[in-house]
Amino acid sequence: MDTNALLKGIDRACLFASEWRNNNVHLEILDNSKLRISSNSSELGKIEETQSIKAIRGDAGLSISLDGSFLLDALKAIKEKEVKLSFGGPMKPIFI
Repeated sequence: MDTNALLKGIDRACLFASEWRNNNVHLEILDNSKLRISSNSSELGKIEETQSIKAIRGDAGLSISLDGSFLLDALKAIKEKEVKLSFGGPMKPIFI
């Protein structure tokens, strides 16, 4: 995925996720070609956006929630234009 676009999408989702103790941001793979980034707040509403995935391997029906602030910190440290995310499953860590 494009690192900068993913960083901006996670950043926007974190604005709505701040009321949760762990800044829950939801990631879901759609149609083997898109990643849906979403979060919601009872006070602010809901944010949802989709971004293109350049390539995907494995199970495409993944839906996962994670702490968006940790993902933001990792993406800010990456200098490459593209980033690869590897998911082991809904209850397992992701690799960047």
